[in-house]
Amino acid sequence: MSKQVPHPNVPAVNITDVTFVYPGSEQPVLNGASLTIGRGSFTAIIGGNGCGKSTLCKLFNGLIPHYYSGDFTGTVEICGLSAEKHTVSELSRMVGYVYQDFDNQLVRPTVLDEAVFAPLNYGLAEYQEMGSRALELCGLTHLKDRYIWELSGGQKHLLALAGALSLEPDILVVDEPVSQLDPQHARQVYDVLRQLNRVHGKTIIVIEHHTEFIADYCEEVCLMEQGTVRWQRPVAEALNSLEDLERLGIQPPEVTKAAVQLAVMLNRSDMAADRPLGAQPMPTGSESGSRAAGFAESPIKQPYPITAEAAEIYFRDLLTRQDGHSQMNRKPPAPGANDDA
Repeated sequence: MSKQVPHPNVPAVNITDVTFVYPGSEQPVLNGASLTIGRGSFTAIIGGNGCGKSTLCKLFNGLIPHYYSGDFTGTVEICGLSAEKHTVSELSRMVGYVYQDFDNQLVRPTVLDEAVFAPLNYGLAEYQEMGSRALELCGLTHLKDRYIWELSGGQKHLLALAGALSLEPDILVVDEPVSQLDPQHARQVYDVLRQLNRVHGKTIIVIEHHTEFIADYCEEVCLMEQGTVRWQRPVAEALNSLEDLERLGIQPPEVTKAAVQLAVMLNRSDMAADRPLGAQPMPTGSESGSRAAGFAESPIKQPYPITAEAAEIYFRDLLTRQDGHSQMNRKPPAPGANDDA
């Protein structure tokens, strides 16, 4: 079976008005969901628990409707091809998928065996080269002869990613990349995903809860709520949609929360122009919590920063301007106040 080559102007994913109900359920897990993801993008899909994120992504490789039964309506196109009219086997040449329980994807004894498993199953003559190339992309070549049980959690996650990459798909879907990893290995996985996106042109789609990683690596964000895509926005705008994030229990990056708290302090109506900034008390729980933790009440210099690098510039500039404002409003000394007695 030859691999389909998508037209460069065709979206990686195009979903229109999809509704899906699992057997035995009365409520649809997807309810008129529509989404378009361009080729070469790095997209995060976020939302509260049970909103349909994982179910949405199972449309991409045809698991819905071909593997999971249920009531399905709508259209799904992957790289211009109808997912409903192509098998999971055919779609897996275009879409690689790393599941949240990635350990269960590893089925062979050694690292190289695992990397070549998918192309070998397809009967591809170049399966050894394809597996070796995938290990190289994930930085695992030096571990090719190791047994799976010898690997760390981060290395296993990268190996699952290499297994998905071995068929050279255009799209990679990774379900919660950092949920079972320590911060160092989480960064390592995301660095590989960034390299695959920027250097090799892969379309990367992650289901993610950790907004710090979204801020540092992703380009756009899709918010899901009650089985539908509420909005799709550039990452800075998305992570500044603070009321939506708060309503769904999604924490914005720590630097964003710090900027909000500072803005609340500077906007308090009782703040004297000549009072030192350090003397301002932090907002109380009633002040910051009653209005979405202060997210909705602070107009100072939005959008707020979402990364540490942006925050450094933001806070330096804001505090410099605040200091200048205080200097301008400081009363001059009374005449003769400094004269010798």
